[in-house]
Amino acid sequence: MDKSSKIYSKALRAYNNGYIDKALDICEKSIGYNIKNSAAINLKGLLYYIKGDLITAQKLWKMNYNLNKDSIAKKYLEDTKNDEENFKLYLKAVKLIKNHKINEAIIILKECNKSDYNCVNINNYIAICYIKIGKYKEASKHLNKVLNIDKKNTMALNSYKALKSYGIKVYKPRKKYIIIIVFIIITIISVFVYRNLYAKKLSFNIGINKNKSINSNYKISKIKYKKPKKEIFPYQDIQKCIKNKDYNKIFDYISYWRNKDLSINDKYLLSQAEKIMEHEGVEYFYNLSTDYMNKGDFKKSTVFLLKAYEYGKNNYLYPHIVYTLGNCFQNIGNIESSLVYYEEYIKKFENGDYADIVLYNLSLIYSNINKNKSKEYAKRLIEKYPESMYNNSNIRAIVNN
Repeated sequence: MDKSSKIYSKALRAYNNGYIDKALDICEKSIGYNIKNSAAINLKGLLYYIKGDLITAQKLWKMNYNLNKDSIAKKYLEDTKNDEENFKLYLKAVKLIKNHKINEAIIILKECNKSDYNCVNINNYIAICYIKIGKYKEASKHLNKVLNIDKKNTMALNSYKALKSYGIKVYKPRKKYIIIIVFIIITIISVFVYRNLYAKKLSFNIGINKNKSINSNYKISKIKYKKPKKEIFPYQDIQKCIKNKDYNKIFDYISYWRNKDLSINDKYLLSQAEKIMEHEGVEYFYNLSTDYMNKGDFKKSTVFLLKAYEYGKNNYLYPHIVYTLGNCFQNIGNIESSLVYYEEYIKKFENGDYADIVLYNLSLIYSNINKNKSKEYAKRLIEKYPESMYNNSNIRAIVNN
């Protein structure tokens, strides 16, 4: 086995053990020793493909086909035709998440996840969605998929920490083993491996034909765009939920149907449901979250607060919801989310009932992260609320340091 082939085998092992970036670097070295190493070029393309860099993957496979006339690379290129559409769906889902339309985002991301393209990012965002709606075990499953591919993935590790703060166990990725079969080198072509490289989600097989050179088989699973069956709008069910004040079911129905192609009557009923959610629904979820918070169950409280938040922008409770979300996330150790809501509160309600305590909490939290921001919030607290109980020695110490 030549040097390029040996290095390529190391790239396979690195990828198999969950070190995708290391595998990319090793692939580059392998190709540097032998630019005719088709398998190394194809593997490098595949690694970029699952990381979501379609353009780089296509460039590598195109180069491999033009340079080495590699039929496998040509097949990869053909199999990526639908992936641009897949990426558009992914971007749409990310936008929905930012707009707190979590259930809709999950539906789209699951459709995207039928392909191996961009699977690291897709599974990360599916996990985030499930965390936001309190389905922590589902989130754990998708985090494991990411960590099996990329043990050092920052987004997955942050989500992992969030789940741990909720008391949810995330299983460590298990190592996958490759059976490496060494064959005779045929002229200048490398000899490689046969095995299902990837019990993680890819079906990547590297083998050798009996009387031919290396034959790498990999099918990039494509999204099959089947014509969807016409869904029937649950008009009577929604009416029943409105009558029975079943706000949880109303929430789910609206999340699923709000962007569908509906008749005038169906749209009207859904808009009526939304109006109910903006008033009665917000109050229901806020009061429920308060009950859980009073019992010390901040995790459960956040689930209902997030539902109230989605419909609460024009509700008198909105400032209370935003502050309480920051407080609950702080209590369960999700500092990143806590900062998001505290900063939203100060931006929108600087003269609100909770402004002094929010400035206080922001100053203390940032004292361990960003000294300048910590001082900024401390000074604002001193200047705006000089008589507040939160204008204390802790704040003065931050300003004077």
